[in-house]
Amino acid sequence: MTTVVEKEIDLQRKLEALKRELEVQYDYSPFAAFRSVDRYNSGLVTSVNLGAFLRQNGHFASEMELLAIIRRIDTDGDASVDYNEFAEFVRPLVPVARPVLAGPIPPPRVVVTSPVRLGSPLRSSSPARVVEVSPRRTVVEVSPGRRVVYDDPIPPRVIPAPYVPVVVHPGRLSPSRKPVLPLYQEDELIHSLKEQCNLEQEIETAKINLAHKPDFNLVDAFQIFDQPRYGQVDVHQLQAGLNAIGVYPTFDECELIITRYDKSGDRRLSIAEFEKLFLAHDAYYGQMVARRPSNFVPRVVRRDDVFLPNTAFEF
Repeated sequence: MTTVVEKEIDLQRKLEALKRELEVQYDYSPFAAFRSVDRYNSGLVTSVNLGAFLRQNGHFASEMELLAIIRRIDTDGDASVDYNEFAEFVRPLVPVARPVLAGPIPPPRVVVTSPVRLGSPLRSSSPARVVEVSPRRTVVEVSPGRRVVYDDPIPPRVIPAPYVPVVVHPGRLSPSRKPVLPLYQEDELIHSLKEQCNLEQEIETAKINLAHKPDFNLVDAFQIFDQPRYGQVDVHQLQAGLNAIGVYPTFDECELIITRYDKSGDRRLSIAEFEKLFLAHDAYYGQMVARRPSNFVPRVVRRDDVFLPNTAFEF
């Protein structure tokens, strides 16, 4: 029994080290890891897709080993792992520390030692010098032991340019300040932006290819999902319509689509918001699709039978 407990502790230590090492990878996220295992887009990880994922990466586990992995991750006892259970399993027990900024950087204090003639409210003709400049006040020493405090920062025009090497404006930081993000976070940001640009370009290309299909129109496309003819599509209707035409996204993925194109905030897509899904940014192709009327073809087997097979595949 002691040996079993010791091996379990060693396993937990190795798992925690692997989780922490995985957490700091710039291209890692629990959702991306879940999608890598859930290759059939069923929203669940079972022994079937888990075994296929392991075989794809050179690990050939037996059925008993796959079931043991599922039992370790599964918390509700349904012999499958959803995204919440998967994310809880891969999350480290101790969060990985990441350097972040605690707050805005205060503007620097500037001390000007060169004498400056200022028209002080005391009408003093003695040489004055700026002692402190901050976003809320300016302290000017008009004579030894005598200072004048201005409520607002001193305007740049008050201090002659030859005497002031740096002019500080409220809320403006020096251009010589070092970058805010660490290097690994900058690389992650650049990678994310580049991936976003590539995905947007792929979507635009797909929309243009769909616009070349003469039988595609937005009215029939909207009715594929709006079966009750309410004039709106919610997340459940969107998922049901996609399942009916052979596409099986998770509920969270359908939520992302609704969030992206819903402009009114009612968690539903109207016909105008739905059009943004398929209208290309190119005005020529966008107007080409927007002008097409419905085909008035009755549905026989599938909801997308209003389109020709090639158009339905592109859709």
